Amino acid sequence: MVPADSWFGISCIVGDTLVSMKQSEIVKKRQGLSYYTAANPQIRALYRSGKRPTEFGNKVWATSLVLLDYLDTKPFPLQGLRVLEVGCGWGLLGVYLAKVHACDVTCTDLDEHVLPIVQLHARLNGVSIKTKRASFSELSSDFLEDFDLIVGAEICYCEEAGRDMTMLVRRAFASGVKQILIADPGRPHPGSKGQG
Repeated sequence: MVPADSWFGISCIVGDTLVSMKQSEIVKKRQGLSYYTAANPQIRALYRSGKRPTEFGNKVWATSLVLLDYLDTKPFPLQGLRVLEVGCGWGLLGVYLAKVHACDVTCTDLDEHVLPIVQLHARLNGVSIKTKRASFSELSSDFLEDFDLIVGAEICYCEEAGRDMTMLVRRAFASGVKQILIADPGRPHPGSKGQG
């Protein structure tokens, strides 16, 4: 593999323009995890095939990286946990936990079109991840019993998602989940009093 900071690049024709990208613009690294950008040819091929995410899974969200950095500080034992990543998007948290902490990970998202991107990241990092298309409200108490930890980043993007996540947290703790880590930027929802 070419080092991420090298000047090795890829050139392609977009319309009438030759576009060149450094390798570091296509594959990035963080805390031992490699991940693709939307410029990656495999991601672009998925999009062209009609598998473009329809919700918010069109990129890596900054809050996922913030939570990944937090997890890298090892604030509590992570090794070998059974982990559920909810609203996984591109699945970076789950892939990181599988790769660095040997966790058994399942990634879920409402948008089925992000799940192939999760699998691309799992293959890039040499790990196995289970995926499931499901909304927060579709994750039953019986399903949640199989997990020690739930993680999610930037998933309370509207009032309804926030309500559904609150109910999921209640079901999860009642089902024996030990810890839940959710990172959210806290921006106001469209139409709320906090937005100008």
